[in-house]
Amino acid sequence: MHKALVNMTFADESRRGVMFSHVGSPLYVQALHYTWEDLEFARHRASQLRFERPLARRKEVCLNLDLRQCGLGNGSCGRNQTMVKYRFPAVPERWTLRIEPLK
Repeated sequence: MHKALVNMTFADESRRGVMFSHVGSPLYVQALHYTWEDLEFARHRASQLRFERPLARRKEVCLNLDLRQCGLGNGSCGRNQTMVKYRFPAVPERWTLRIEPLK
């Protein structure tokens, strides 16, 4: 089985930035101008008002890199769990991520 090289690049207008490289299984990447705390505390719960202030975009980019993610049905939106055929085992894993500055 041939493993693919996955590259993800983030740069500003002057092309300064960083490149992430990963060999192997797909790499799931999320880049947002919000932290997970921003998103958690800006949401509504059961018709309640927001916990904090309205969501405000940050200057920084918050990067999340994952090898796997559970989709809907993982209990985050109610009681339903992910179907067994779509679950992955929680076992120790080893993977390599290369981070390089852009020149």
